Amino acid sequence: MAPGVTKNSAPRHGGPRPGSGRKPFIPTEKERAKVKRLSQEEGVPFDKIAPQVRDGVSVPTLRKHFMDELIPSKGGQKPFGPTADERRLVERLASKGFRYDEIALALRKGVSKSTLCRHFLQEMQRGRVIASLKVAETLYEKATVDRDTTALIWWTKTQMGWKAARDEPKNVPEPKSVEKIERVIVPASSNP
Repeated sequence: MAPGVTKNSAPRHGGPRPGSGRKPFIPTEKERAKVKRLSQEEGVPFDKIAPQVRDGVSVPTLRKHFMDELIPSKGGQKPFGPTADERRLVERLASKGFRYDEIALALRKGVSKSTLCRHFLQEMQRGRVIASLKVAETLYEKATVDRDTTALIWWTKTQMGWKAARDEPKNVPEPKSVEKIERVIVPASSNP
């Protein structure tokens, strides 16, 4: 412990403890301006802002020290409103199999997954159905027109509930051990 600090006088709240070697986090005006610009003007989510502050801070530290910059005052950040082009983009990306976090990054300068799901759920679902339909049509054509054996097997297993049968007979007991049988030939004696 630091000189003059007793065990009972150490603070009981978060932050650095006396003698821990860590200085308290005090944001600079430049950092405050950067956080405000990213959050309020560009709409960057908190988890994307935190790594850009100094050498990276945690989201709880960001919220604790930059609350005024993160949360706009009255009339600040406009509510998110998707455009028709964004709706088409989300549906197209979902139909190509992109993950939700990848789609979220493709919108504007990146939106959170919760914003994506809140505003584009219908487009994402429709995109996944379109992708599944294209794959199903291709598979069906390969199975019925091209007579592709792999496609036929997959279809019967997944769509018809068939299972691969084994050629081995069932309920046949294991063979018992066989003892060695030897035949000994004794030469005939010359005495009858």
